[in-house]
Amino acid sequence: MQLKVHILTTVGVASVQQLTPQDPRLRSVICEEGTYTPLPISPDYHHFVSASSGIVQHYFGDHSYRTEVSLPITSGSSWQLGILIAHWAHANLKLNSGQRMTGVKHLLVSGRVNQKLDVLPVEHLNTKLDLAIQWIASHDIPMESCAVIIPDNSEVSSRFSAHLPIQRIAQVESLSESLGLPRLKLKKTRHVMQSSPRRLIPAFGFLAAAFFTLAMWVSGSIMPTWQTLSALEQSGRYRELLTELRKLRDSR
Repeated sequence: MQLKVHILTTVGVASVQQLTPQDPRLRSVICEEGTYTPLPISPDYHHFVSASSGIVQHYFGDHSYRTEVSLPITSGSSWQLGILIAHWAHANLKLNSGQRMTGVKHLLVSGRVNQKLDVLPVEHLNTKLDLAIQWIASHDIPMESCAVIIPDNSEVSSRFSAHLPIQRIAQVESLSESLGLPRLKLKKTRHVMQSSPRRLIPAFGFLAAAFFTLAMWVSGSIMPTWQTLSALEQSGRYRELLTELRKLRDSR
């Protein structure tokens, strides 16, 4: 059985359509299905995935991801719980049988998640649940195949209890048994080093010093310029330093 994850928003239900692992040196992006333009939440999604700041890579490996959703998500962070569950289900495509929610095919989700995997409350849940009821009816989906996941301490109207199979959770891992998913385990992650101007400065300084040493070796008459060259190197004026070294080389 394949589990479909749908994120509740204030404008409709955004279904997670595709999740594609990418080279970890690329930034993770989230796009509307079939488009090339990252959604406004893409920077937040990248940080949510990244091991240096977020969650996903800690549990599902070093990939970055391109995720496609059926409806634009433009702001907020209530997508976090649904996206994390989508990664969880993606990493374990076949669900175990015999669990309490084994008949569930559609998860409709809203909630924020911190690094301890606590599920935190979100705003506008009544609006989102109204839209969830409309979406289920418009897609002719049997209610028994759905589960609505919201944060434990959410304040929602009591009228929804008669229409939606709502499950409140305080911790992400409480879904492991009910969904038939394996418990989340931390993985070792490797950090991809990326070059930057700050990292290049020490190497550049070393190279300049090597040029200067070579110039001293081939010419015994340049000692009076030592203070000038040293000052250029210490002040980071490497372009001028290389120019002076070339002059010394050419004057040999």
